Amino acid sequence: MCYQKAKREALNKLERSKNNYDTEVERVNTSFKNLYDARCDARDCLLRVEKLVNSIANTPKKYEKAFSMVAVTKMEFKDASWYEEQVEDTITDISTSFMLEDVDYLPKGDESSSGASDVFLSALEFIGKFAILASYFVEISKANLKAANEAIEEAKRIDEASAMLRIKAAEIDELREETVLLSEELSVLVKEYSIYEGKKYKQIQIDVRTGLGTMVNITLALSELINKNIRGD
Repeated sequence: MCYQKAKREALNKLERSKNNYDTEVERVNTSFKNLYDARCDARDCLLRVEKLVNSIANTPKKYEKAFSMVAVTKMEFKDASWYEEQVEDTITDISTSFMLEDVDYLPKGDESSSGASDVFLSALEFIGKFAILASYFVEISKANLKAANEAIEEAKRIDEASAMLRIKAAEIDELREETVLLSEELSVLVKEYSIYEGKKYKQIQIDVRTGLGTMVNITLALSELINKNIRGD
């Protein structure tokens, strides 16, 4: 009656949309934090590689060039505050203006009525009150329908924002996973070749030299990855 049910259902939908949005906000925040932690671990891994390779005497010049690029990456490494700013920039402040109060359906009776017994006057009074009541129903119906439509539109806007946050979180998670995979691969190589720390490059077996070259290439790739922006930024 008077679109009251439609308004209630629309406002419930709006509340669910807002709750879903809050969940996506938390997910983005967590994704950025996890990415930062992964990049910190990757930076530490780069330092271990650099320490190992620098300890080996007479390495190829290309190694020196590679680590000069890594040094630039370390200087440009973004601290935690950058990730906090990314969260703030990513999250859109969603607020609603649906603070509607329920409206009384029926007009309050006139307590000062004299209760006149004249039938004709009573009939006129009834007709007048019926007209007022009908007018109230029309206005209430219009207000409820308007509120319902606005709530539905607001819910759609919030759902769209939630979808964008889901995409953003997925991109961040993908970048983190790529960073973790390279870091783990590099950590295995560092551990494997740590026995050559302090050795002379020419005294190292050919297959190990090849492995060192692979390790340096992965180091370069990881150094680029740890400062890579999220797609769309």
